Amino acid sequence: MSNFKPQLSYSVSLFVNVTKRYNTYDDLEKDIRKYITESYDGKVYINRSRRGEWGEWFEYWFIRYDGKLKIEKQGWM
Repeated sequence: MSNFKPQLSYSVSLFVNVTKRYNTYDDLEKDIRKYITESYDGKVYINRSRRGEWGEWFEYWFIRYDGKLKIEKQGWM
């Protein structure tokens, strides 16, 4: 498996999911807060490859009560 572009997915409503593809993970991180506020459940799912590693890495992000971004769950697929 080779490296691939990072993707961000979120739910707009109960039955509609949206996926956005970015060139770099840094570009994706700049837009996370915007998509969390747009999402139905207040969470976004990120799927990416990591430098020097093989396989897929996933992350679930949300906004904490104090307004900071936090990773809820992460790991290898």
